[in-house]
Order: sequence, then structure tokens, then C-alpha cells
Amino acid sequence: MRRLSAGTWLALVFALIAVGLLAWLGMDLLGGPARVSYLVTVATPPEQMVTVEARLEHLPRRITTLRLGMNTRYAFVMPDSALLAGPPELTAADGRQLTLRQVGPFEWLAALGSTRDLALRYRVPLTQRALPGVAGRDEYEQPFMLAGTDGQPGYGMLSTGAVFIAPLNAGEPELRVSFAPPAGWALHVPWPEAEPGVYAPAGVADLREDLVALGAWSVREVERGGCRVEIAVAPGQERLERLVTPFVARIVEAELGLFGMTPQPRYLFLFHPGRADFFAGSPKSNSMTLQLSADPERPFKLADLSRLVAHEFHHTWVHARYAPPDVLRFFNEGFTDYYAFLVSARLGLIDWERFGEELAERMDRLAANPLVGQMSLAEAGGPIFFESEPAGDLVYHGGTLLAALLDRHLRAAGDSLGLDGFMRGFNNDPRWGWEHAPGLSDFVAAVASAAGEDYAAALRARVTEPWSLDPVTAFAEEGVTVTRQPAPGGERYWLDPAPWQMDAAEVEHGDAVADSL
Repeated sequence: MRRLSAGTWLALVFALIAVGLLAWLGMDLLGGPARVSYLVTVATPPEQMVTVEARLEHLPRRITTLRLGMNTRYAFVMPDSALLAGPPELTAADGRQLTLRQVGPFEWLAALGSTRDLALRYRVPLTQRALPGVAGRDEYEQPFMLAGTDGQPGYGMLSTGAVFIAPLNAGEPELRVSFAPPAGWALHVPWPEAEPGVYAPAGVADLREDLVALGAWSVREVERGGCRVEIAVAPGQERLERLVTPFVARIVEAELGLFGMTPQPRYLFLFHPGRADFFAGSPKSNSMTLQLSADPERPFKLADLSRLVAHEFHHTWVHARYAPPDVLRFFNEGFTDYYAFLVSARLGLIDWERFGEELAERMDRLAANPLVGQMSLAEAGGPIFFESEPAGDLVYHGGTLLAALLDRHLRAAGDSLGLDGFMRGFNNDPRWGWEHAPGLSDFVAAVASAAGEDYAAALRARVTEPWSLDPVTAFAEEGVTVTRQPAPGGERYWLDPAPWQMDAAEVEHGDAVADSL
């Protein structure tokens, strides 16, 4: 029998240690994820309750304390802490009840010991629409279940950020979600199916930032640019349904062409009614909620609808790539608003005169903003954005004008793609991701590469110094005529849209959509 050398014995010892370490770490080093499987049971209205049961399996051995959390901002108006019907319950596989200690408004900790498999159970009351500040402002983001009334069938929406508690320190677990809706209620989920009736969100970010439709929504499905789009309209909104289906498909197709990528293979639009003077929307990971007037006597304005859809779907591009910091909110909101108008005009959903009027209106509103000369776009994009309407307007309108100016500057310099090419290069930069988002210095560096160091320095100053842009002078430098003209109550800005107009042969007009109004 051959004797092993000392070196061979040493190698075997190290190999055994390594195998033992891998066994102890389990999936941590082998690359396999933990698994979390949810069952979401939705009560039949008028009861407003969701029961969530989750199995957490194969948790990494490196975890001695499990962190669980909910989305801290799934909507514009949020509760002060997680809205639950009693504390969540966590049970080990052997039946032992584990103590869940709430350590923040939306976060809990539990000491695990040696257990790797757990059961989590909790209930969520669907009373978010009764929160202070929601009425008339943020209903469209909050979950609800409505019983059928006056001949209309029941329907509802789940905001997953209000529903799911997920592990925060278990890496990116494999997720599986099943739903038990009320008997006879249809279900529309924007995630792919791992098997019939079992959905597989791409990650915790999607799990906690999406929408699910239940009940009698009228749903049409279209395929555009490799993306399967479901357009769901609330019951009793037949006229709205006839209007939105064709132009939503066209906007999606146009913006996917602009993106140079498909952010998601599936997408769900939810259109539901609101008060007569309110248009609002909010994009999620793979879905969007839009609130429009339910007043049958008030004519729908195609310009308002197209801008709303184009703005919110445009957000999906950045959302699929990275989470922009507050200092880039002028870019994330203002540049997005610019494209909402530009895409609508390119498709003929608004005419070019209206496009010019929209830019001029931003100038008018900035001229009346009390924060002009007092606050920068960078500062206005911080927490005050959610607290101050003037700060929000400064971000939106200032960012829109900066986008228009950069577009004209690039095209005047001979860049035929203008801002389109810049946006594709910046947003699709492989350096960006959810673990590493660009900052203001990255944005300015990209502008310098496209437009030169001097222009980039001037743009940085416009972002970081108190807003003081003179639109007449700034646009004249880019070959665009802006004037002040008499108007009822004083003067208003006017912008000549001619530099943006395309050859008529390149414009896909929206006459067929307009005729359906």
C-alpha cells in the first residue's frame, strides 16, 4: 500500500476543511439562493384584508439574525409605520415561535439560532386610502378592493409594497408568489410564471414595488418591441378603454425604440377613475397605475393622457437600470417630462405648436415660482421635493428646460441623434446598476463627453446654484426663438417649435386616435 506524503496529507486536510466550510456556509459560496414562497389570500369585499403566509427556506448559514422589512416608500403618501393587523408571526420548522422584534417603522429582527427554514404569517388591512393626505391626492397608488355596486362588478388593486415583508440580508432569494383571490375574481400579475399560478418576480425590488389587478378590469393585451403589455381599465370606463388602448401601444413602441432596450418582458397598465380635475400616474417595476377623470361629461384631453402615459412609461427605463439619487431628480423627472411632450409630438398625439406651448408654460411657471433665485435644482430634489409644491415644480420645470437646451445644443453641434443618443449612452452605461447608481459628477462627465467641458461646467452651475435661468437668452444661444408676448393678465412666454419639427414623412400622425375621441 502506497504511503501518502506529508504534503498530500496536508492537502487532504485542507480539502476536508474547505468541504466542511462550504457545507456550513451552504448556499453562500455555492451561489444558490435562499427561497421564499408566498401565498397571498385576498378577502372578498366589503372585507378589506389580505393574509400573507410565507415559507423561508435554505437561509444562508452566515445569518445569525434575520432582517425583515417592507417597502418604506411605495407611494407618495405613506403611513408612519407598517400597516398590519397585529404583529407578524415567525415560526421555526420544528414549531418553535421565534421572537420578531420591530426595530424600525418597517423593519424587524429575529435571532435564528441554527434554524434555516421558517414560516412567516401576517395580515394587512386594506385601509391605506383612509390615511391622512391620501384623499384627492394619492388614491391611485394605494391598494383597494371594491365590491360590485349599481350593476358594476367588483374589482381591486394590490400595491405590493403595502403587502410583502421580505428578507433584507439573505442575498437575492428565489421568490415564488401564489395568490388566492376572491372566488370568481380574475387575476392579472406583471411577473412571469414559474409554473401555472405561481409567479416569479425577478427580485425583492420587484416584489416590493409592483401592482396586481383583481376582479372585473377590462384587459387588452398587445405585444410591442418584445414586451407583452396588458392594458387594464376599471369597469364602467368603456370610452376611456377605446381611447387608451391604441395610443398606449404606440407610445410603448416609440419609447422602447428610444431606450434601445426592453426594460421588462411584461408590463401592466392600470387605468382607474378619479376626480374630474385630476390626472396622475406612478410607475412601478413592471406596472403602472394611472388615475383619470370618471366624469362622462368631461372630454378626455388626448394631450394630457399622452403626456401622462409617456412620462410614466419613460420612468421604467431608469427604474430597470438604477436608482437615481436625489441630486439627479431634475434629470429623472425633468428630462422624463421633456420626453413625454417630445414623444407625444413625434407621434402626432399633440401638434408641434402644443409642444412649444408646453415648454413656454414651464417658463411661465418658473417665472412665478417663489424659489427662483433662492434654491438650486440639486437642493429642490432632496426631501423638500415631497414637502413643497414650489420645490417640486422647480425640479420638474427646470429639468425640462435643461433637457430641451441640451437637445438643441447637441443637434446644433451636428449630433443627429441629439438628446436621444445621450440618453441611451448614459442610462444604458454598463457601470450603472442597483448597487452603483450614477451621481451628479457622472452626469456632468457624460455631458462633457457629448457637449464639451465648457457646456458641462455651465450645466453644473445651473443645477447646483440657485435657479436663475433667463430662457430668452439661454434658448437664443441654441438657435431657438423665445419671446415675451402680451396675454390676459400680463405677459407670457412664447417658444418657436420649428427647430424640433421633423420632416412630415418621418412623423407617424395620430389622426386615427384623435378621430376616436
